Amino acid sequence: MKYKFIKTNKINSANPKNYKSRKSKQNKMKKIMTIIGIVLIAITIFTSCGSKSKDVDLCRCLAEPANSEYNQENNDACRDAISKKIGVDNWEKINFNQNPEAQAKWDKMILDCGKK
Repeated sequence: MKYKFIKTNKINSANPKNYKSRKSKQNKMKKIMTIIGIVLIAITIFTSCGSKSKDVDLCRCLAEPANSEYNQENNDACRDAISKKIGVDNWEKINFNQNPEAQAKWDKMILDCGKK
C-alpha cells in the first residue's frame, strides 16, 4: 500500500518563528480572557449591590391608592414583594386570564389581607 502525502498549512512547531508567534497569540488570549473575567466580576458586583429591595407591608401596598405617598415612595419594593408572593417576575405584566395559577395566588393574597 502506498501512502500519499498531502501538503497542509499546519504550523510547524519546530520552526522558532512559528513558536514565538503562537506564544504571542496565547499571551494575548490570556490577557483578553483576564480582562473579560475582571469585567464580568465587576458587573456582577455592581448590579447585585443595588438590587436589594426594602421590606414593605404587602397589604398596605395593596390597600393604599397608587398615588399615595407610601406607594410612591415604595413603588419598586411593592411591585417586587407582590411579584415574589405570587411567583412571577413582574406582576404588572401578567395576564391573569391566561395564568390561572397566578390568579389563584393573587386571590389568596387579597384574602389574606382582608380585601375580599
